[in-house]
Amino acid sequence: MEDPLTALGAFADYAGRGERIEVSRTGGEIRLRVRVRISAGHRSDRTERPAVAKAAREFRPTLDKLRKAGVTAGEERIVLTGLEETLVLDARTHRMTSCRSSFGFAVPHEGRQLRYEQRLGADTRSPFTGRIEVPAAASS
Repeated sequence: MEDPLTALGAFADYAGRGERIEVSRTGGEIRLRVRVRISAGHRSDRTERPAVAKAAREFRPTLDKLRKAGVTAGEERIVLTGLEETLVLDARTHRMTSCRSSFGFAVPHEGRQLRYEQRLGADTRSPFTGRIEVPAAASS
């Protein structure tokens, strides 16, 4: 799973490129969620949809192995079957406490659909009570 700054940066990129981000506050948490609907994402959409691009990058090594095994489906025929990313932040400190990502692709092959799904998750809860700051070198 990505480091917290990279994960937050990805959500900033999603927002800047027009992805819909759901924001909810419950208790002491802020939850950010990006979802791509099943009918909305072909793998070839990755140039315009940063969330799809990220899933396509994650899927690439598997697709390369499928290609070596004889799967010849073109990019335009590989369909994103679902994508969801969720970040949970502490409402007081804005520290990331949890990150979840899942996506799937359907790849046509010999009249059938090969399905691939991936789920990742990380929790960053700890007893740390100090202050987290971006290093001076990273902010310039």
